[in-house]
Amino acid sequence: MLTAKGKSVLGLATEEDMRNYEEIMVNSGAMRRRNDPETPAANKGYKWQNIIKPIWDKCEKKKRNKKQNEKIKDRKARDSFSVTQALCVNGWNC
Repeated sequence: MLTAKGKSVLGLATEEDMRNYEEIMVNSGAMRRRNDPETPAANKGYKWQNIIKPIWDKCEKKKRNKKQNEKIKDRKARDSFSVTQALCVNGWNC
């Protein structure tokens, strides 16, 4: 537990505790409202602002990077296919 009776115990939590908590929050879907992957269960409380939101932001950044990398891979594959087609049309052995 990272808060107790409304008071933070973050100063007592080790890095390993925080990694374990992050893993639990990500794997359980507890950060999401009604398990909706796009909506955080956000509020203005201390725990959300100081503990959970940084984990949420990290996960969202990973998700954005993954989508961007997939788009780049797709674009490279299409470009490669287009070059191959152009070479075949222009008389290269295909």
